[in-house]
Amino acid sequence: MPFHVRPDRLARLQAELAAVGATADGGVHRPAFSDAHVAACRWFQDTAREAGLETWMDTAGNQGARLMVAGPEAPSLLLGSHLDSVPYGGAFDGALGVLCALEVLLAAREASIRLPFNLEAISFTDEEGRYLPLLGSRAFTGTLPPEAQAQLEASLSPAARAAAQALGVDPTRLDEARRAPESLVGYLEVHIEQGRELEQRGGGVGIVTEVVGIWQYEVCFRGAADHAGTTALPARRDALLGAARFMDRLATATVQADPAYRSTVGTLTVEPGALNVVPALTTLGVEVRAGSVDGLRVLEALVHEEAQAAAQAGGLEATCTLTARVDPVPLHPQMQRALAHGAKHVGVAGYAMPSGAGHDAQALAAIVPSGLLFVPSRGGRSHGPDEYTTPEDGLHGARVLAAAVESLAQADVRP
Repeated sequence: MPFHVRPDRLARLQAELAAVGATADGGVHRPAFSDAHVAACRWFQDTAREAGLETWMDTAGNQGARLMVAGPEAPSLLLGSHLDSVPYGGAFDGALGVLCALEVLLAAREASIRLPFNLEAISFTDEEGRYLPLLGSRAFTGTLPPEAQAQLEASLSPAARAAAQALGVDPTRLDEARRAPESLVGYLEVHIEQGRELEQRGGGVGIVTEVVGIWQYEVCFRGAADHAGTTALPARRDALLGAARFMDRLATATVQADPAYRSTVGTLTVEPGALNVVPALTTLGVEVRAGSVDGLRVLEALVHEEAQAAAQAGGLEATCTLTARVDPVPLHPQMQRALAHGAKHVGVAGYAMPSGAGHDAQALAAIVPSGLLFVPSRGGRSHGPDEYTTPEDGLHGARVLAAAVESLAQADVRP
């Protein structure tokens, strides 16, 4: 390798960042556009500047650091992830990818290397979707929907608006955050797996082949409001009981269709919502995930079929409405090969695997070759304070990323 990742520095950076928004139980609370999120982004920029890197931010709040190793006219290889967290989440989700990217730039600067492209580290805004899912990376790639500006403006509280402004966010100018594809040669992201496969394999890294698609629905069951004390159970048209039947049926049908499929009921509201009234209306938020559009269509059919079956069993009416659709995204073969080369160079096992969670890499794949590397999560845990990746596995991520950069430099990739 022409440059070397320093484990002592990576550990120090990890400790410093984990202290920003730290919670008493070992996690972090850094939701997008919170004071802690602003502090984390400032830490990233200050750390990069103090190390001699150029820094920038855009109108979507993305924070970047640049190492000019190929000249001002050359395109950049982008490395990174995100610094925002879910509420009361863990210290590794997203953050580790930003740290690995920053460490690779610092190591490259120390070695005074030359590459056929410049290197940039980036922290994307609101990957977790507190306001808009993948807000920063979709603004960066120009793939936000037309209604994004109005949605963001309507959802920001005065405190969140002030925090967003501190990060450079201007909801009226999100389109100005779009990066010209020709200014980039590709994107690489290190992320914790948030699952158990690598741990069950005994370690190693995951070379992600595709990011699964996510379709979301609003499923409504309509029955009749009746007195809870005077209406016998067989005579009721209980919308909540119909929803319960549906949830059980959908879970069973999903596993039977394919163990790799996922379905989740994540929200539920009941009307009129009184203990002495039989529920008349129950509304569910349903999400399905699969690695192919064909698989998602299978799941969509199951949502409709099981909703109608549950409704019929309880004398109810059921409707299913698609509310959001993100199709599966294959990741670029060249980037997969570079990460596989990196794993081999470092001496860790590399396994091809899909991602069951959404990541910024899926947005970047719309404009440039993109790759995603997983490192193990202890117990598969994530989005909670018990989220943990060992220092050794985190170091593997940074070293594989550095070796992948070298591989792409030797291939002399172009925009």
